[in-house]
Amino acid sequence: MNTLHRYRYFVVPVASLMIVGGVILALIFCCTSIPITAPMPLVRDESLNRQLFIASSLMFVFIGIGLLNRNRLAWYLFLACLAFGIAVPLIGFFDKPFLDSIGVEPLIFATVLNTAWGVVLYVGMRSVFNDIREP
Repeated sequence: MNTLHRYRYFVVPVASLMIVGGVILALIFCCTSIPITAPMPLVRDESLNRQLFIASSLMFVFIGIGLLNRNRLAWYLFLACLAFGIAVPLIGFFDKPFLDSIGVEPLIFATVLNTAWGVVLYVGMRSVFNDIREP
């Protein structure tokens, strides 16, 4: 499978879902007063949690646009998002109030699921961004 096909089959759907999902989540967190039931570890304030979720949603939009344009910086930011998605549940193990409120099983499930998705997305998209020549 050449680079154009990998780009069409792996990068475009992921980037499009990141853009659409980021816009929808940013609108939900900005325009509604839905309580956040799954907060970030180490963050106790509801408004700070909401702001972090809005910022991460908008970051997904910008990374998705960069991936559609085959930008190498967007690729590195995407890899950082994958690593952050694996690290957040692991940080939750060390936050005692967070661990008591949510339990151990969701953290284990989130870590395993995020690691599996990260490996699949990295392997599927790696060759597209390795072929880009720096100007």
